[in-house]
Amino acid sequence: VQKIILPQIFAQNAMQFIDRIISRVLRILLGWSVKNDGKPTDSGHSKFVRATHKCVIEGTMHRLIGINDNKDHETTIIPNEEVYIPNFWQTDIQKQDHFIWYQENLTYEAVKREFGELENFKHVVPGRIHDFRSEQPFLKDYVGTIVDEKRVHVIRAWYPVPDNKKPKKYFNVIINGVLMFPHDNKDAYRHGLYPISKWGFEILDSHFYWYNSLPNKMRHDKKWADAYRTIIMNKGKLAMLPPMFAEDGLNVDGDVYVPAKITSITGKADQLKEVPGIKPISAGEVSLLDVIQKSGDEASAAPVSSGMPSREQRTLGEV
Repeated sequence: VQKIILPQIFAQNAMQFIDRIISRVLRILLGWSVKNDGKPTDSGHSKFVRATHKCVIEGTMHRLIGINDNKDHETTIIPNEEVYIPNFWQTDIQKQDHFIWYQENLTYEAVKREFGELENFKHVVPGRIHDFRSEQPFLKDYVGTIVDEKRVHVIRAWYPVPDNKKPKKYFNVIINGVLMFPHDNKDAYRHGLYPISKWGFEILDSHFYWYNSLPNKMRHDKKWADAYRTIIMNKGKLAMLPPMFAEDGLNVDGDVYVPAKITSITGKADQLKEVPGIKPISAGEVSLLDVIQKSGDEASAAPVSSGMPSREQRTLGEV
């Protein structure tokens, strides 16, 4: 899927051979430029994450103020594996009862650069402590037995202020169990909303929080196409090397349909017969396989985006 965003790079030397070292270097430089080409919401990295993850969360990150030196809001991509919400059946993130962003296994130095000016940060003791994690296989996992003394985890929590005339949110940061603000600290944003937005590749259901990802959408088509392609290949092998019956044996083997397999059966001696029902690959079966491949092109990336030359008839991705 990465080739949707980053095409393959091939560099040639003076002898017109592929320079693999330069190709790898250029690929790395291209990846860096894609991840840093503009604002976070418009960067190639953001677009790649939107396409490949089930659900993408964007948080307005700030030094607890929300505006950087250039008077612009600083945003960052939040992996959905680090997000905790109370209701999976509520697609509107602003209607959730609370929102928790949990980052584990961060370096102490990186966290200190962001929160070191706060009064309570002096109470933070480095070292990963027991954390809460979902054991579901589709969520990010971490080997809990590996403990680094220079690591910490950070919890950012937003939750509504009850009985308030206007929408307002409490906000707090917990670093290794230490509150950075008073328990009743209110978020600086006046709009009273979570400073979070989310998007995804495709909506699964209008009442479901998660999105469908591009790899998951293509996975079913690929599974079906691979199975059908395997059937065609096996049929071609059977037609080229048909299994045979040798009428001088006593029983029929269970592997009778293995290509070129000779199975002994009761009958006249020294006589070989082909197993009935084996036919060569038909034009209709090949045409159906071509239809499957073309439907995949229309639903995925154009070949030109993967560094391949364009065909005469362009795919939907190329258009």
